[in-house]
Amino acid sequence: VYPDSYDLTKYMPPIGDQGRSGSCVAWTLSYYSMSMLYNKHFSIADKTAKMALAFDPYYFYNSRFGNNYSIKQLCESGMTWSEAFNHAEETGNKRQALPPHDLNCQYGYDKEEFRETFYNSLRYKIRAAFYLDPEDYTYIDDIKFEIYNTSTAFIVRRINCCDGVQ
Repeated sequence: VYPDSYDLTKYMPPIGDQGRSGSCVAWTLSYYSMSMLYNKHFSIADKTAKMALAFDPYYFYNSRFGNNYSIKQLCESGMTWSEAFNHAEETGNKRQALPPHDLNCQYGYDKEEFRETFYNSLRYKIRAAFYLDPEDYTYIDDIKFEIYNTSTAFIVRRINCCDGVQ
């Protein structure tokens, strides 16, 4: 039997600011969800440690273009949930504390730094993403088990954000 509620707030990184970029999905999956799961898994609740170990939403958002990007791409294109989960399975993510830094939509990144960081990010890939039928409630106990007992699950309900990006 699982509790009616389970608060994961103590594992969340500090609130960040995506600025005027279309990176809301990357922030949700990368910075908040991946960081929270990592912190829960390793029992990290200290504010400074959570900030130092947080995953980098701008790297996640921009790295999908690899070495072939333009500043216009970085600023003007959003990311769908499908793209985000596929990207997290293929390439993973990096810590904010690791270079390259300041990967927002106003600055590009050094291609050599990116190449080095890319290989480091592979160890932070998600293993799999599954789409669940919202009409099928038979998996609810499985979800509760994962959230309460492990550090392997997060659930995203289809939401609208980022000027229509779903």
